[in-house]
Amino acid sequence: MPRDLSTAPVLAPGSLAGSPQPVLRTAGGLSLRHWEPADAPVFLAAYGDGEIRRRHTRRPSTKERVREWFDGYGQDWQRERGGHWAVTGHDGEVRGRITPRGMDFDDGTAEAA
Repeated sequence: MPRDLSTAPVLAPGSLAGSPQPVLRTAGGLSLRHWEPADAPVFLAAYGDGEIRRRHTRRPSTKERVREWFDGYGQDWQRERGGHWAVTGHDGEVRGRITPRGMDFDDGTAEAA
């Protein structure tokens, strides 16, 4: 249902889809970048950790399946439904992930997962 707004949306529709997913860098040497096919082994290996499996209802079973997920992540950006970033160290090694969900362009908010 459309909402009646008293102000303009913080982000206009098309703001994400109109540009590639950015690489975000921190002063501490971390970077957030999109997932790349070469990241599939480390992504899959993370799901070998029982604590990670316990907190996720889905898990990939093969590197090929991980790459399919990565393709879906790119589609999420283009559809403006979410962003999926690999968190990397100054050496480029994947350290983790972060995903904004429930993005609200009107208010400019999202939840981090």
